[in-house]
Amino acid sequence: MESPSKTDKLVQEDPLEIGRDGMPPEIWEDMVKHEKFIYFSLMFLNGSVLWAYYSCLSAQDFYAVEFPDSGLDFSFLTTLCTAWPMVLGQGLQMLFSLDKKFSQQTRVHVGYSIFVLMAILIMVFSAIDFSNQKTGGILVLACFGAIGFGNSLSEATYYTF
Repeated sequence: MESPSKTDKLVQEDPLEIGRDGMPPEIWEDMVKHEKFIYFSLMFLNGSVLWAYYSCLSAQDFYAVEFPDSGLDFSFLTTLCTAWPMVLGQGLQMLFSLDKKFSQQTRVHVGYSIFVLMAILIMVFSAIDFSNQKTGGILVLACFGAIGFGNSLSEATYYTF
């Protein structure tokens, strides 16, 4: 009994009808048909997931300089203050089936409204000269947490498309 060579296939594969980029034609045609919707959905996903979340994370050095005497480690706390509310928000949505009770549009509008409101509050808190810098730092971190919670509302909505 001889072993097959390395180039021989032991199991023959059925040839598939291949569309563009290795996709079956019906999937490719559906993507082309809904191209504009897919584009804008991904753009809003990028806006909700990356803009708000990473804006908070990238601002940590700014707030370390803005509130130097607060005693807060912004490089550590910004990650915690944005991530844990996202976990809490996702958990609450799963536990109470909020994704079924509220429409996708409602969840996106609430998420983006939270982003806008917190962005305004962060700018206000950054402009105010607090006598106790720790108070200003904590208020900014609380806004980061609210942005994380809002992110859990809008981000999950885009994954259901």
